[in-house]
Amino acid sequence: MQKLYIILAGSVLLFVAVFAGMNSAPVSIKFLFMGELKPPAYLLIIVCFLSGTVLMALLDLGRQFRSWSEIKNLKKQIKSLEEERGLLKKRVDDRGAEKPEPEKPS
Repeated sequence: MQKLYIILAGSVLLFVAVFAGMNSAPVSIKFLFMGELKPPAYLLIIVCFLSGTVLMALLDLGRQFRSWSEIKNLKKQIKSLEEERGLLKKRVDDRGAEKPEPEKPS
């Protein structure tokens, strides 16, 4: 498994290096009061990709918290149902232990 990880990491690193080499031309950016910036194209693309990834992860946190809360509630429900099942099983076993006396023939 570790060899697969090393191969995958090396492939990604090679891809990023080739991507950066092919997109090293400066790009002009004007944004509100910041003036003009001229970062390399690969840097701009990587920053946009990473900011989108972080934004989506933050948006997904709400759903994740709801899922965790639901799992917690369901575990509580399972525990209470198991306790109830144990009590009912004990009652059934207690009734089975009380054997009725056989009727005497007349």
